[in-house]
Amino acid sequence: MKLIKALKKKRCCANVSDFGSTLSTILKNRQTIVKNKVNFGPKQKKVRLCQYDVLDKAMLKWVRGIRDRNFPISETLMQERAVKFAKTLGYPDFKASAGWLD
Repeated sequence: MKLIKALKKKRCCANVSDFGSTLSTILKNRQTIVKNKVNFGPKQKKVRLCQYDVLDKAMLKWVRGIRDRNFPISETLMQERAVKFAKTLGYPDFKASAGWLD
């Protein structure tokens, strides 16, 4: 965000030739970057939007219900429940991998 603001004010990068490609990509995609800043962590290189939005909302609701009752939730239990929800919601190819859980 700071970089985009600096680029707008032209106060950044005295030697643009070293970073020209990166800067032009940032400028070209600045609206998407600004729009998705909530979904974008400091260590991420790409913005990855949720592919299974309905499933994520169902899982969040389920986790909150379990947490409200002070039951422990393991990664395995979450993955099993996600696969069950995915089949119910019509995502037969969904895989609840460790990467999905992160």
